[in-house]
Amino acid sequence: MLAGFGKIEITPPLGVELAGYGYYLGRRAERVEDPLFARAAALEENGETFLIVSCDCLGLSREIVGAVEAGLSQAAGIPADHVMIVSIHTHTGPAMKYHGGCGQVDEAYTAGVADKILSVCHLALADKKIVEQLCFVCQPLEKPIAYNRAFAGNPVDGKARFFVLRRQGGLPMVLSSYACHAVCQGNVRFISADYPGRVCALLDGAPALSMYLNGACGDIDPIRCNMEERPKRLKEFAETVAAALEKGEGNALPPTVSGGEIKASLRLAPLSREDIHALADRANQRETEPPGGGRVARAWEEEMIRNYEPDRREEAFCARYVALGGVPIIALPFETYTLTGMLIRQETGDERGLVLGCAGEMMGYLPTMDDYGRHSYASQDAFFLYRRIPTLPGEAERLGHEIGQKLAAAMKREKQP
Repeated sequence: MLAGFGKIEITPPLGVELAGYGYYLGRRAERVEDPLFARAAALEENGETFLIVSCDCLGLSREIVGAVEAGLSQAAGIPADHVMIVSIHTHTGPAMKYHGGCGQVDEAYTAGVADKILSVCHLALADKKIVEQLCFVCQPLEKPIAYNRAFAGNPVDGKARFFVLRRQGGLPMVLSSYACHAVCQGNVRFISADYPGRVCALLDGAPALSMYLNGACGDIDPIRCNMEERPKRLKEFAETVAAALEKGEGNALPPTVSGGEIKASLRLAPLSREDIHALADRANQRETEPPGGGRVARAWEEEMIRNYEPDRREEAFCARYVALGGVPIIALPFETYTLTGMLIRQETGDERGLVLGCAGEMMGYLPTMDDYGRHSYASQDAFFLYRRIPTLPGEAERLGHEIGQKLAAAMKREKQP
């Protein structure tokens, strides 16, 4: 098995609007707290190459992802289902795609992002070296650092997971993962990769080549604190995640890699034109959280009516997976909740597996039934932000089981001689 690593800066210019924390805030970047990067890992065995790419941004657009996949296919012969692109979901980075009122897209900046991601992939491909040892660590954190913001009784995955690839004639590569919204910095006016960037910086100093893969973080936030305490909390958060690698007992894995694509469909709520108008009216009549949601709902209403498809009940999507040493890494195009990740691991029978969110172009939140019962923002208003048709309640649970079963079947097939 061969493995290569690439890293390239994707920091936007000052003045770009930062994404997240509320509608129409006009959060223009005034300085760079820490730069943003795209990182790529190229993994090859038996002539097949897989790429894992992590970008320091909230989420990517369909156009950027499509351009990267097409470029890799043309230039390197790597098929799209061998390419996994995820975002760390930082709220102190630029919007790469439309997010109603939550960050205006800087077209001049985003026009060059696909080329930069392609460049980092080629850097990783050119850096491939023999993997002498592949280790995996799955370690509970020494103290709680996050909570479930959706519902107090809902779970938090308190484990950090790491792959360590020691390479002949090169620095080791570390792929680290924990599941939490990247919002330690809070509602500020500077550019930052938040805690994932700090984790990478700590592990880079080991020294190693580090990549962060954010887990199913749709319902998970850092433990609350006031703004004055946030720098200290950010430091402690990153140190706690990074320390899990040192404290954990590494398990040797066979140096193998495989992967592919799992196809699925998201079931959508049936909406008449009257339903569309009623949902937008309701959002404008109630006090929305955050403020400004009524305006976003009207923009959603306009687009839904303009592109109305009365018979649309499903939307196809794919979840890419890479099995590294037999341990699956699967990435879903949602702000995925913890429970969905747990169900996927349950179906595969492998608690080690990494379940990532924010893959490719995000399709919005995938809230659980508990969230629907609370009439929360994620289940009641977030589809306005993404300009999408709301999903049917229960999709998070159904897809957790379905994707987990399909992943288990794929892993079983790959183990057969």
